Amino acid sequence: MPCSACGRPDQNWRERFGGDAPDFAPDEIACAACGAPKTDWRSRTGPDTKAGGGKRIGNREHEDSSRGYRAWRGEVSKGNKLYQGDIDQVEWRLVRPDMHVEPVALIELTRISGAPNPPRSYFESIMARLVERDSQRKRAEEWAARLRCKAYFCAWHHSLNEFHLFNLTDDRGWNAYNAADYQKWLAWLGTDLFDVVQR
Repeated sequence: MPCSACGRPDQNWRERFGGDAPDFAPDEIACAACGAPKTDWRSRTGPDTKAGGGKRIGNREHEDSSRGYRAWRGEVSKGNKLYQGDIDQVEWRLVRPDMHVEPVALIELTRISGAPNPPRSYFESIMARLVERDSQRKRAEEWAARLRCKAYFCAWHHSLNEFHLFNLTDDRGWNAYNAADYQKWLAWLGTDLFDVVQR
């Protein structure tokens, strides 16, 4: 049966992705070719909408609504020079006097899924991956320089009570923070350079 959105014939995920299903739930998607949802968005119902319409916020079952696009975009890159990458987070602030937006930090993220306070070797393996395997550090530093801010890497514990921060730009870290201190660090970002609107 053809897809109602793109008209392509139905194609299952194993055919589309060479045997590897994507990390989002395939039962949420009607068309493997274009990623159209089973529910027509115009009906204002479906997995990512509230009763009566409107986008559902904080739905943990559907955390990342960009996964379908990213899987498709990765396919587009194969065999050509259309490069792309994602930045996990850009912290920005409103700056006086003209209330313009100013980037204050680029933060790459990784989740610590195991026990709190991992050994030093855990962080060493993160840095090796950033440099040797996928050059994520180099890209983060270059993007941060273009944004005129510093690049950081944050390894956060899944409990959200522990954050380990490495300053990629200054090649300093790892600094461990609890949730309250990490929030203070976030609030400090940019205040050393700009008249930042705090509230």
